Amino acid sequence: MLVTKVGFDNKLQEGLYAINWIGSFQSLQAALCESIIEGSYGSLHFARVVRILRQKGYIDEMEISKLCLLP
Repeated sequence: MLVTKVGFDNKLQEGLYAINWIGSFQSLQAALCESIIEGSYGSLHFARVVRILRQKGYIDEMEISKLCLLP
């Protein structure tokens, strides 16, 4: 979650919220990386491979081809 409720201010009668800056920057970085790859190569296949590698970590070529459904 990027925003979480951390408490309630009785004086103002409003909720107090905190922003997870590390998570938001990592999410922005991943989205920017994918859009750069899509724009550079003009194909969604490359961005899909990068997204799978980011989620799974290290996997071999056969697993990538199975997960991406690419030949």
